[in-house]
Amino acid sequence: MPTDDMTSLRLKRRGTKAKFTRLGNVLDFLIEEKRPVEEVKEAFKQANQAYVDLQSKHEAYTEKIENDEEFNKEELWLDECQNYFCKLQIREKDYISQMSSSQEPQQPTERDEESSQRTVVQAESNRPQAPRFNMERPKLPTFQGDIREYNVFKADFQHVIHPHYDERDALMILRSCLKGKPLQHIRGIGRDYEAAWGQLDLLYGDSRMVADAIMEDVSRFRPLKDGEDERFCDFVNLIRRSFNTLKEVDRAEDMNNSHMLAIIEKKLYVTDRQMWFRKQGEGTTATLEALLKWMEIELRARIRSSAPVRNDAASKSRSAVSQVTAFEERQQDYRCWICKNKDGHWTDQCKTFLDKSTAERLEMVKSNRACYSCLKQAGREHRMATCKKRRRCPEKYKGQPCKFFHHPLLHPSMDNNAVGVALVRGTEAMLPVIRARFSGSELKIQGNVLLDSGAQISIIRQGLAEDLGLTGKSISITITKVGCVEESVTTSLYRVPVSSVDGKTIHKILAVGLPCINDDIEEVNTDNLARQVGLNPRELRRGSGSIDLLIGIDHAMMHAGETRQRGNFIFRKSPLGWVVFGASKLNQQYQNRVLNVQLGPATDLSAFWTTESMGVDVGCHCEAERMTKVEKDEHDLIWNSAKKVGKQWLVPYPWKDNPEKLPDNRVQAERMLQATEKRLAKNPEHAEVYKQQMQEMVEMGFSRKLTDEEKKRHDGPVHYIGHHAVVRPEKKSTPVRIVFNSSAVFKGQCLNDYWFKGPDLLQSLFGVLLRFREHRVAICADISKMYHRVLIPESDQHVHRYLWRGLDSEREPDVYVKTVVTFGDKPAAAMAQIALRRTAVEGESQHPKAAEVLKRDTYMDDICTSVRTSEEAKDLVKDIDEVLADGGFKVKGWQSNEQLKDETSQMKTNVLENLSEEKVLGMVWNQNTDEFSYRVKRSMIPDLPDEQKDTDSKWTKRRILSQIAKIFDPIGFASALLVKAKIGMQRLWQLGLDWDEELPSREKAEWVKLFREMENLDGVSFQRCLTPPGAMRLPTLCVFCDASEEAFGACVYIRWELEDGSYDVRFVTAKSRVAPLKKLTLPRLELQAAVVAVRLDATIRDETTLELRETVFMTDSMIVLGWVRSQARNFKPFVSARVGEIQSKSNPQQWRHVSGAENPADDISRGVTVEKLERCRCGPQFLRSPEEEWPQSETKSEISSMDSERRKVQQVSNVVLASDSIDCERVSSWRKLVRVTAYVRRFTHNMKARVRSGDERGKVTAGPLTAAELGDAEMYWVREAQKPLHDRLKKGEFKTLTPYIENGIIRVGGRVGEGVISYDSRHPVLLPHQHRISTLITKHVHELGHDGVATTAAKVRSNYWVIGIHRLAKTIKHRCVMCRKMQHKVESQFMAELPEIRMTPFSPPFLYTSCDYFGPYSVKVGRNKVAKHYGVIFTCLNTRAVHLDLAVDVSTMEFLQVIRRFFAFRGQPKVILSDNGTQFVGAVRELHEMVKGWDSDLLREFCAEKGVEWRFTTPSAPHQNGCAEALVKSSL
Repeated sequence: MPTDDMTSLRLKRRGTKAKFTRLGNVLDFLIEEKRPVEEVKEAFKQANQAYVDLQSKHEAYTEKIENDEEFNKEELWLDECQNYFCKLQIREKDYISQMSSSQEPQQPTERDEESSQRTVVQAESNRPQAPRFNMERPKLPTFQGDIREYNVFKADFQHVIHPHYDERDALMILRSCLKGKPLQHIRGIGRDYEAAWGQLDLLYGDSRMVADAIMEDVSRFRPLKDGEDERFCDFVNLIRRSFNTLKEVDRAEDMNNSHMLAIIEKKLYVTDRQMWFRKQGEGTTATLEALLKWMEIELRARIRSSAPVRNDAASKSRSAVSQVTAFEERQQDYRCWICKNKDGHWTDQCKTFLDKSTAERLEMVKSNRACYSCLKQAGREHRMATCKKRRRCPEKYKGQPCKFFHHPLLHPSMDNNAVGVALVRGTEAMLPVIRARFSGSELKIQGNVLLDSGAQISIIRQGLAEDLGLTGKSISITITKVGCVEESVTTSLYRVPVSSVDGKTIHKILAVGLPCINDDIEEVNTDNLARQVGLNPRELRRGSGSIDLLIGIDHAMMHAGETRQRGNFIFRKSPLGWVVFGASKLNQQYQNRVLNVQLGPATDLSAFWTTESMGVDVGCHCEAERMTKVEKDEHDLIWNSAKKVGKQWLVPYPWKDNPEKLPDNRVQAERMLQATEKRLAKNPEHAEVYKQQMQEMVEMGFSRKLTDEEKKRHDGPVHYIGHHAVVRPEKKSTPVRIVFNSSAVFKGQCLNDYWFKGPDLLQSLFGVLLRFREHRVAICADISKMYHRVLIPESDQHVHRYLWRGLDSEREPDVYVKTVVTFGDKPAAAMAQIALRRTAVEGESQHPKAAEVLKRDTYMDDICTSVRTSEEAKDLVKDIDEVLADGGFKVKGWQSNEQLKDETSQMKTNVLENLSEEKVLGMVWNQNTDEFSYRVKRSMIPDLPDEQKDTDSKWTKRRILSQIAKIFDPIGFASALLVKAKIGMQRLWQLGLDWDEELPSREKAEWVKLFREMENLDGVSFQRCLTPPGAMRLPTLCVFCDASEEAFGACVYIRWELEDGSYDVRFVTAKSRVAPLKKLTLPRLELQAAVVAVRLDATIRDETTLELRETVFMTDSMIVLGWVRSQARNFKPFVSARVGEIQSKSNPQQWRHVSGAENPADDISRGVTVEKLERCRCGPQFLRSPEEEWPQSETKSEISSMDSERRKVQQVSNVVLASDSIDCERVSSWRKLVRVTAYVRRFTHNMKARVRSGDERGKVTAGPLTAAELGDAEMYWVREAQKPLHDRLKKGEFKTLTPYIENGIIRVGGRVGEGVISYDSRHPVLLPHQHRISTLITKHVHELGHDGVATTAAKVRSNYWVIGIHRLAKTIKHRCVMCRKMQHKVESQFMAELPEIRMTPFSPPFLYTSCDYFGPYSVKVGRNKVAKHYGVIFTCLNTRAVHLDLAVDVSTMEFLQVIRRFFAFRGQPKVILSDNGTQFVGAVRELHEMVKGWDSDLLREFCAEKGVEWRFTTPSAPHQNGCAEALVKSSL
């Protein structure tokens, strides 16, 4: 069509649209101003007519459009107009209805009033008066495509719209009520209202489709579990809603039948199902109506039972049902629900939230019921599915975008070793599955193989591996489930033989065994697909059922082969045969199953025997703090917050998180109390002890009962801790201990997570035991209820509430609070230790010895030390009691091997008259014999499988390790026996046995023998005291070390000289290590044993208080002795590092050799029986003899073994060119360099002349330097400088200079050979720019007269042609100090001060004005006439504001007209500044003539009348009017 017609129709439609918009605005204005109804109706009538005209114009325009895309675009434009008209129409009708309902009733006439007065009175007495307020009108229903809501929407729409609107209006309103796809379905209907409903009925009105959707909803509902009251409510609502919807479409029988009734009953929890069946037994017919009635009664009962009146915890914790009922209170809208912040940051900006790990953030979001997309708290109308900010996670995993719709802060950090395997189920998409043959040891099986190129590992079904009889290697894997839940699984790695069905070639696949790989694959007929690509249908062997083997990308060749394509299907000839995969339809949704398999790290005990790093000591040996910076900060926090309350310490808990976030977990505490009561009821004796301890806690003030007033008055955080009994019969003082559990998790919150842990302040257990053994009198005590002696503030007491009712389960429990530190809290140990240390610090001034014992000889609540005499022990015990009493602590009773109680002392001591044994720091101590001993239970050997076939009697690695760990040996006396157990565990590890896998019979026999030997350890003892009676002088520490191929170790003895001249030896300690898995030579293992020896000696010297004379180290390895007595740097790194550590911690003179038969460490490295431990107890016999009688042996080491560990030295020759005797770089003057060189050359000449003989003897030169000597020296340096030029000369770099060589000197040629000048000037010497003498020569010439650059260059070239002489001369002149001093200084001029008229602040614009002319401009006046006009600029001298005007000529009168216009616009200035005429030259001659023609008197007179002062600038001073001059350019 012609373009002009289209443009005309579009313009007409645009005008009509503008008219319609104006009339719509008029209607809105009338309604807002509440004008009379008649005016509003008239305005709407006009708007309606305008809309009709707009439709006609639009249809006339769209009839001419041929392009469908353009037509649809114009239809969308009309839809917007239609929506606007519908809103106007609805608003107009609402306004009319509102005004009609708000009008007052008319006043009745007197006759009507008289006749109906009685009736009115009677009516008013029988019914209430109508309310005088306006009700909100119901909103129009909307429909977005949910087929279940269609019938309700249709009924509501027709009920509201049909009585008031015609079909044309109803269609417009219908379009505004539809959203999404329903609106798109009726977009092309036009104005046919019935056709629109017909289209919607066709798509959404089918009753069978409604029934199918409802049946799907019921089937997909997840079965209920115990305690899911909220989901039970949802399920009841779903059934009721679904049944009502089906009744509306007359298909109630689709749900009210036995099949659907069985499905609904299956969704119920088992107890609910039993209650419903019991209801049927009472005579109730099993119908859907009966089931719904029962479910509604049950729902009502659950709602009532959780009401606040009937629920004690309702004030703090709501039940699940109450959260979905009408009684639910709407949560407050916080911007950050973590900090309860309404106006500050959002949750995703909260520092507390950002500091958490991803798993902790996810748990916080779950427990607080927040939206996963926006992190705001969710509700009925806001959840992840309906969130407006629902976006796909932008994070990536393995280079691919995340597929979930969670917030980026909730994106889990997956391990790089994870392998994702996605399997699709359905017939629309086919995975590359092929039938193959698996070969076993005795049979062959056919199965399904999946070729998954997206998997990084291969997987085999465990059942298939067992059927084939495959044996694999035991490994551990980690399976990551949905929600990032990881599960560790122990399985095997198999080598699977697989081939095609015809069995031509067998391929070996390494695969991990799993019980199941995927769901069953449905059978697909591939005959037609095979024919499409020219294949025989028999060649496509695609199976069905489960996948037996998944081949990943780790076997890439299995995925290669010839490829063909047909549509969306790919055919590939793999090594196993032809396989087909692809999809018949695109954009199809499938049901997926996702596995995430991760090869987890192997759980091992490598640290149990690894010694690779042992001996490479990189730790600091200074007396620095043992605490890290974080631990130091936590220590200072607890230390500084502790304060003294009476004679007890009050220590607040170190909170790292806000305790206000703690939930009220009374429900959890009640359940734990009930469980504790049930367990105690089984043992009345334990129950009575438990009850007494609870009562004792209250009586001693460790806890108190809260009153109702205290519970109401407290407004801080509240948290309950559960408690239970721990039975320990071996503890005589506390056989039943009450344990409070602060680690229980409630709603994702744990009390221990809210505290800092605090530093580890415990002393070394070995050091405490060592000091306990030093002297004859040993004393020890247990601080009574150490944790309960430390008070806590009231705010911390309420987070330590607990429930107790004296085992009377018939009444409500009482609420108690702990008033002291609770054992089991994460910072409890640090708080108690700091309180004890502060007690020691306070008592240090009065009792320094007691304070030192409390600080150094205390391990947890055990005080262990030793002194020389009983009197000293009594005084020390008394002092310790006094110091502890000042801090609120006290001991249960002192234990000692001596009698401490006397008649005057009131101390409570526990001295045992008979043989009694007590454990001291885990060691059994016989106080009467003063010996340590071992106690091993006779039931150490597990039951043999031959005797009992249950799983508990199996010999497994886990059970063996648990039995070994039962023997506690911190001193190491039994190391020679226990090293055999370490060697055995290492052997089990090398066999690759799993933790719960039964041992082979051979290994089992070895362990039976070992355990029987370990049972003989029961009763074996050794002396506690390291100081024998009658000891004198300082003791000597004797350390023995030895190694075997399986283990190595060291043992330590202390040797005393007695008063009678004899010697006594006591066992101190021993340590053993197994050899590493990496094979080491025996000399290296012996060296490792020597490292253990020196470390053991360093530890003992650091911990003991005994003064030692010396330490003697003994080994039976001559090689180690040779290494120790050699320099460490001569050996390889392994030996060098360890020898260096040995030499740093000992003196080589301290090392001696001892034979293997006399070395007690030999037993530790090989292992012995219990009967042979006597050698370890007493040590070698020669230690009891004087040192002179000790066995002596020659320390001759094996040269071959030592040389094998020596570092190989590589001989490197470094050839260095001899430097010149004179370094020209160090000389600053050319004259000095030449003279020094001449003197040196004379010296060498004289030396040579003197050594010559006969006729060759030369004449010695003396006296001042001659000109020849100076010339020779100068040429010497010229030759040195020209050495690099010879190669460049051969390349032809200096052709323009025509150089030539004369007597080894390169000179410049040229055309001046006949010139009457000197030879050096005609042919100067060529010198490089970079050499030092070029700089020295140029500097020498310049300093002769300090000439300029050109003069200096010319003078230099009179004898030398320096390449780049001008640059060099310029540099020298620039650096010359004399030239800088003589250089002329440039005069500098300062700007004058600004005139006063430019410095008047707060003056109005143009009060002080400057003006100037610019131009001229050629202006066309007529057809053939051109005139010159000029621009006039006025500028304010203060604000720099600009006013521009135009003058037609340069006359004074014209300028006065410009001035008048300026005054009219800007007002009259006070001063006007302008040029006076002589500053214009050249091109501005016309302006110059114009200014000359001005009448100055006339201008002054005119301005004087106006009160304006006119100032002219000084001639030839244009800068005085610089303001105007500068702005002329800007205004052009």
